[in-house]
Amino acid sequence: MYAKMCLQPDEIVVPPFTGVSAVEKELIEKTFIVVQDSRAFYGIVTPADVLSTGHQLVIDCITSRVRINENDPVEKVLLIMNEERKHVLPVFSSQDEYIGCTTNTRIIEEIGLLKKQPAEIRINNIIGNYDIEMVKQEFIHELYHNTKNPIQVIYSSLSLFRATNSAQEKENLLDSIGESIKQVESTISELFYSYFDIN
Repeated sequence: MYAKMCLQPDEIVVPPFTGVSAVEKELIEKTFIVVQDSRAFYGIVTPADVLSTGHQLVIDCITSRVRINENDPVEKVLLIMNEERKHVLPVFSSQDEYIGCTTNTRIIEEIGLLKKQPAEIRINNIIGNYDIEMVKQEFIHELYHNTKNPIQVIYSSLSLFRATNSAQEKENLLDSIGESIKQVESTISELFYSYFDIN
């Protein structure tokens, strides 16, 4: 999973010379605002930035943040967030254009959604005398196709587990790993019994 798949859909964008008092409610509700106008992206402001800088204009409250590339894996993004102690980071395209921002919460939500997607299982009944190599290739193809998503969820969840200090997030991630393991086990059993006549 990549950063571009976890962009925040409802970011609030304000012009650079907006007063902090005019966006207090949005800062508290959304936990950040994006400072941008038709010419440029200036940065992201959080309540912590406002408190640490003490300025009256949002442009003066911007603090430095690591810029994330749209194709950075979410594991890398979460490690940066943890190291930098920033819950929101800007995401840029390969052409160095701002395309949105991502938050640690948004990344975890996306992993949860991926976990809930049912595995697509397509089983073909084998009738007649097929060449044994053809059967093996088809079985391996089906196995790979139907287990790659839950395995990706397990991999991502483990990386997130290492990056978070929240007990609740760790519990959610362990649940995600458990569900994905059950999904892989069920898929393997279904495919095995559909391809091989076991008495």
